[in-house]
Amino acid sequence: MARVRVRYFALLRDIFGKSEEILEINGTLSDLISILEKRNPKFKEILTRVRVILIAINGELIEQQLKKSEIILKNNDVIDLMPPPAGG
Repeated sequence: MARVRVRYFALLRDIFGKSEEILEINGTLSDLISILEKRNPKFKEILTRVRVILIAINGELIEQQLKKSEIILKNNDVIDLMPPPAGG
């Protein structure tokens, strides 16, 4: 079981009602995203609408799609979840 810190930025901070939390998970990044979707339907709605969010693990942006990410989370990992930047 890994104890990870999940940090929420911008709109995601508003949706989760906090800037960060510590979670215990035994699995991958995609497992974490699935857990967060089940806990917060608004998060799932955002993922459905925008289809992508920016994710960094321990300060490194990752390039993989959320649902296909098999990155195994380790104890003390810091996961940053950020909505995509707006633009036009």
